[in-house]
Amino acid sequence: LPISTWRYNTQAEDQRHMGPMAQDFHELFGLGNDDTSISTVDTAGVSLAAIQGLHDVVEEQEKTISAQEEQIDALEARLDKLEQRQTGGFGFAGITGGALVGALAIGAGYSRQRRLS
Repeated sequence: LPISTWRYNTQAEDQRHMGPMAQDFHELFGLGNDDTSISTVDTAGVSLAAIQGLHDVVEEQEKTISAQEEQIDALEARLDKLEQRQTGGFGFAGITGGALVGALAIGAGYSRQRRLS
């Protein structure tokens, strides 16, 4: 439904209104006595129907978002398990293999030095 600004022919040029044209409103909704005026009760009814339609859309989006959040949670849990398997459960995710071997070698050397001291 196109919305535009307009004025009645009997009004001054600087006085404007905003809304649909009566002809467009009547053609689209088939409400009212004719296509030269729009009753406020009809505009209120159409507005309430539109609000209900938007409410239905929002509810569907909320269901979709909730399902996606559950899917994300499940994928994050799977990723955590995979990362733990990859690192042997020691929490070294993100450390390269070479760095891990180096860190273990340094740790082993420190342990030997402590025993020798």
